[in-house]
Amino acid sequence: MTQRSISIIIPVRNQPETLDVLLSSLDAQVCPEGWVMEVVCVDNNSTDQTPDIIRRHDTIYLLETTLGPSIARNTGAAASVGELLWFIDADAVPLGNDFVSKIIATADELGDFGGFGGPILLPEAQRNNPIAFADHMACWSAWNTRRPTEHSGFQPTSFIVRRSVFDAVGGYDTQLRVLEDWDLQLRIERSRQAIEGPDAPLRPIWFVQTLAVA
Repeated sequence: MTQRSISIIIPVRNQPETLDVLLSSLDAQVCPEGWVMEVVCVDNNSTDQTPDIIRRHDTIYLLETTLGPSIARNTGAAASVGELLWFIDADAVPLGNDFVSKIIATADELGDFGGFGGPILLPEAQRNNPIAFADHMACWSAWNTRRPTEHSGFQPTSFIVRRSVFDAVGGYDTQLRVLEDWDLQLRIERSRQAIEGPDAPLRPIWFVQTLAVA
């Protein structure tokens, strides 16, 4: 039986501590039967021990010397093989060892989706840090576990998309240095209209309550 695959793509620059936590979490993930996963770390020209951290784990190491998150993510996507692409930031961690299984089940359930992500939580170790708490509430309070699964205009930090959809819109815009993920998702939402005309329905981006990262 031919195995299906998911690629986890992590752009990183000088974030060894948080990356180590993320990669350790991914090492413990279990794929459902018939699926395999690969972890692709794109080192965006780090100047510290980040490359050493990457090589300690079961990952594919790529060096991208041109700086920029869009460039690093596109480099990772181009080198990967998965039919599903999961882009996750190097300072985030999925909650639970069944996270990849949940992603695959969600993709099958949603069918022809644009992309999806989930809640963004404040790490437990920082909950007593007033600066971290204030920053989190200012930026990420809308992505909470009380919010139901629903259409979402934007899913930062952790984002899953089918490769076919990602390739069809041309990936991330490498000219953008901020809000490049929002730009990608806007183009994905409107991708049917480019083919079928202005009256075609949007391809929705979903918020999925069970797919929390911290």
